[in-house]
Amino acid sequence: MASAPSDRSRQGRALPNDLTALLPWCASLLLVLYLVGVLNSAIPLQVSTPEWQLRLCEALINQSPLVLMGLSVAIVGRHLQPDNGAVDRLLRWTQRAALPLTLGFALLIPLQGMAAAKVQGTDGGSGSTTIADPPGTSQVPGPLPLLGAGVSLGLSRRLRQRLRLAQTA
Repeated sequence: MASAPSDRSRQGRALPNDLTALLPWCASLLLVLYLVGVLNSAIPLQVSTPEWQLRLCEALINQSPLVLMGLSVAIVGRHLQPDNGAVDRLLRWTQRAALPLTLGFALLIPLQGMAAAKVQGTDGGSGSTTIADPPGTSQVPGPLPLLGAGVSLGLSRRLRQRLRLAQTA
């Protein structure tokens, strides 16, 4: 009979370690759920339609608590297990992605405002927009800004690598 309480206490002590090992997976799962929710709203791609732009903005904003919860779980996991490599990799990745994601969220404000103005300017809700482009402007194809963002991120990555090499030399 005396061995049963000690077995329970050992299991009780092992349980938090098992739970802390699950924290990186939970954090990653929350981030993946966010991406799935956003991709669900983004597909099919209709970049030039204001309804799609509003739907995407709404998904990005409404699903953002998942990211915050995921990062909170990862930070708690790091405090509970400082030597956990999975949590360190996840937090390092989020640190690298923080600036582009912040700029992306800041760019949502004009995108959402313009799309809302186009939707509000429809003829009685029939779907045809009445807002015309200002004279002297041209439509920019949807993939062009995405390509520009990709190129800028690639160049910043190379610059960080050069800075890292310069610091070690």
